[in-house]
Amino acid sequence: MNLTGKNPPTVTNAAKHSPGAPVGIRLTVEGDAQLVTVATAGDAGEDTGGWSGLARLERRVRALNGELSVRGADGTRVTFARIPFPGSSYDNAPPADDAPARRPGAATLRWVLLPALGAVCVLLAFHTWATYATVVERDRFAGLAAGQPVASARDLPQRQAPVRLLIPADPIPASWRCRYFTDGNFPLGIATFQICDDGETLTRVHDLRRGPWR
Repeated sequence: MNLTGKNPPTVTNAAKHSPGAPVGIRLTVEGDAQLVTVATAGDAGEDTGGWSGLARLERRVRALNGELSVRGADGTRVTFARIPFPGSSYDNAPPADDAPARRPGAATLRWVLLPALGAVCVLLAFHTWATYATVVERDRFAGLAAGQPVASARDLPQRQAPVRLLIPADPIPASWRCRYFTDGNFPLGIATFQICDDGETLTRVHDLRRGPWR
């Protein structure tokens, strides 16, 4: 068998790097594709650089929508190729590694909608945390007034609103205890109610949105 000249790269590599070693070639048909198996003994000298050797062969097979694999064991290297017949359903299918056509809408979804959706999710999570066990209903707040006994406000939440952007301008005496609650406003759950007491009576019941602030 002549192993030089225009032979396939796998056979040429065997002749170049393992002269005199046996080479087995098998051609079979399976469905709408032809199967080519080349077995070489010893080091077949696989060359995968640039446009030569097995690298070039793989490019040719892939251009035909085929598959190429190389396996080695016990001093034998087997190159297996599956190439569809022209016009077969397999041949008409796009190569497996071909990227789908890009769509303008996909880019918009990735760079605009997804970040926006992520920001909304973060705000929702923050609002849930900020308002958990810190909300006082407006009707309940309206029923409180300075001068009432502290017992009238014992059912208020134990946790206070963590976001306090509206700071009252009036000073707070050292003997007072002031607590801050929210009405559940979105997205930050800002503290809107200030309720103070001196241990016996409520000393201040203030809607922080009405000012004044410092």
